Amino acid sequence: MRSIVERWLNFSRHNRGIRGRLPRAVRLGLIYAIAVLAASPLAASAQNQPTLIPVDPDRPYSHSRYLVGISAIAAVATSKDLDPSPGIQLQIGGRFHRYLGAEMFGEWHSRFDSDFRHYSAWGAGMAFRGFFMTGRIQPFVLAGGGVIQTRRGGGGSTVSDIGFAPRAGLGIDYYLNREIAMRLDTTYVIPVGDPAGLDFISVTWGLQWY
Repeated sequence: MRSIVERWLNFSRHNRGIRGRLPRAVRLGLIYAIAVLAASPLAASAQNQPTLIPVDPDRPYSHSRYLVGISAIAAVATSKDLDPSPGIQLQIGGRFHRYLGAEMFGEWHSRFDSDFRHYSAWGAGMAFRGFFMTGRIQPFVLAGGGVIQTRRGGGGSTVSDIGFAPRAGLGIDYYLNREIAMRLDTTYVIPVGDPAGLDFISVTWGLQWY
């Protein structure tokens, strides 16, 4: 028992050192990613649970249980002369009406580059989707917002800013079957507050599991 306690104390001291070195946004992003991964079994088990809205045999893709999704990102800055940044986005949410849905998201933009400086960004928030069609192909509009943290580096220094970032966009879902859909969307993101000035267009494509 004593050896177990000693190992735990050593692990705790080491973990505190890691937390001290990691940026707050990185820690929040890790927490969010763990939460999404933890929710994945719940989404899978929901396959055998009642749906949020009734299943219509004539519209088999317009009902939904809950969803978990992952998408790749290509983001292009519109307010600064920077190279595009790759990234990743995770989604978890559902559909509470035949034409309406909501989701929480977490995303990471790895690096917007220029000759003199570079930016990276973390974000998390919530968005609502309105669907125009209920068949296998479903165009939608998207609107929402959330917290964003940007890190600006260059000249041997790094500056970190936190603010709010509203977003709006258009997209399309294509259902491979009733449980899996491919997603493509384009979103305009406008950070306000301290990160103001790093406006960008984000193009995401990926898969969602219902």
